Amino acid sequence: MGSEASTLTPEKVKELEEETHFDEKELKQLLQRYMNYDSSPSGEDGIPIEEVLGSPELSGSPYARRLAWSYLKDGTHRLHPESYLRLLSILSSRATFIEKSKALFQSLDIHKEGLVRFDEFFRLYKSILTPALSDAQIVDFVQSILQKGDLQEKEGMTYEEFTKMISPQELHEKMTVDLRLST
Repeated sequence: MGSEASTLTPEKVKELEEETHFDEKELKQLLQRYMNYDSSPSGEDGIPIEEVLGSPELSGSPYARRLAWSYLKDGTHRLHPESYLRLLSILSSRATFIEKSKALFQSLDIHKEGLVRFDEFFRLYKSILTPALSDAQIVDFVQSILQKGDLQEKEGMTYEEFTKMISPQELHEKMTVDLRLST
């Protein structure tokens, strides 16, 4: 089992303290959890995405899957220490509505064009609403959202429109996980 000291440099830990919602002690606790999943000597192998998503911390969040995929950078389907910590920060209760909504929007905007399109909404709602709704019902639902007359772009929804569509309370509930950090 690796040690958290070799997982990230002290400079990187300091950077993460400034850019996430965790202090140094909490980062060390979370890095220790990370090392429970990644048994490589210094955490360089990464954690398979499905293992991360099956962890007790993330298994209850309907948006965790979509967000986790957006934190993969190398095509290996593995989360590495920094990405793992940034993901947990966005899913923490300390992240604001703006941070959570931007992260979710960016994870849905797979073409990186500032729009969430039909296929992206369909995949999102399918992951949340199946098996309660059929694919045809989900298609109707997504079409009704995108056929609103007040959208700037006919083929998709901008971030500003997206934030008007979602409830801050609902987003907080669905994008917050209990990390059980000791203080």
